[in-house]
Amino acid sequence: MEKYSFEAIEPLLTQVEQDGEVVFFTFRCPATGLEIEAPIVPGQEQLASLEEAPKEGFFGVLATIFGSEDREDWEERDYTRDEIEDAAVMAFQAVAADFVWDGARWTWWEANDAVVRFFEQLEEGAVQDKSEQDLLKRVLTEVLRSDGVVAQEEIDLFADLVGETPEGGKGLFSREPLEERELTQVKDRSVRETMLMLGYAMACCDDELAHEEVSLLERYAEALEIPDLRAWELRRFAQCYVVDERFSRVYGDGGPDPVARGEVVSAGEKIGLDLDEISKIEFRYRKRSGIAS
Repeated sequence: MEKYSFEAIEPLLTQVEQDGEVVFFTFRCPATGLEIEAPIVPGQEQLASLEEAPKEGFFGVLATIFGSEDREDWEERDYTRDEIEDAAVMAFQAVAADFVWDGARWTWWEANDAVVRFFEQLEEGAVQDKSEQDLLKRVLTEVLRSDGVVAQEEIDLFADLVGETPEGGKGLFSREPLEERELTQVKDRSVRETMLMLGYAMACCDDELAHEEVSLLERYAEALEIPDLRAWELRRFAQCYVVDERFSRVYGDGGPDPVARGEVVSAGEKIGLDLDEISKIEFRYRKRSGIAS
C-alpha cells in the first residue's frame, strides 16, 4: 500500500464530523472544488464534530474544540496530534484511488486530464471554415511527409481527422510545401491552437516524435503566433491523447496484456513522456472507462 503523509493531504482536509464512533473526514480537490467524504473509526476513540476549517487550518479548529466548555464527551479523552494525523491519513487511504499526485499536490483524478483537454480544444477551436479545413489538411500532410516515412497509423489518423486519406505514392512528396505565411490567414486563436495540436498528434501517432517533425511544428507555432508555453501545453495534450488511444486498444482487447501494455509504455517514452506521466494516463483511462483498479 502506498504511504501517504499528513503534510501532503492536510490541504485537502476541509471538515471533520462525528456520528457515534464513526468520524467523517471531508477532502476537497483544490483544482475542481469537488468534495469526497471518508468515514473511519480512529481506534476505539471518538472525535467530536468539527466545523469547516477556517484560515488558520485544521489544527486551529482542533484547538478551538479542545478548549471548548461544551465538550462533555471529551473530558476523559486526550487525543494526541499524532493520533489525529494518523486517523486523517487512514481516511484518505480509503479514497486515494480517486486522487492523483501531480508532483505538488493531490488532485481529483478528473482534474487536469490532458486527454479531456484535447477534446475540449477540438470543440472550442473546431476547424469549420472550408479554407481553414484545407489548411489543416496541408499542415497534417507536411507533418506526415516531414520525416520521409509514412506509417499506417499516420494514414489512419489523417483519415479520422479530415475524412479522407492522404495522397499516396510520389504525389505526396512532390506537392508544393505549405508556406508559413499562409497560416496567417487563420484569424481565430482557438482554431490556430487546434491546428497545432492536431499537427503534434499526427507527429506522435507512429510512436516516434522525429526531430524533423518537431522543428516543423515549432515553425508553425511561431507563424500561428502561439506562445511557447501554450504550444508546449498543446503538444502535451496530443501526446497524452495518442497514449490514451493506445491504452484503449490494449484494454479493448481484454487486457491489460503485459506485453501489449509494455509496448504502450515504450511508445509513450519515445514521444517524450516519462513513466509517471504514462502511469497517470493509464490511471485516468481506467477511471473514465470504469475499469476496476
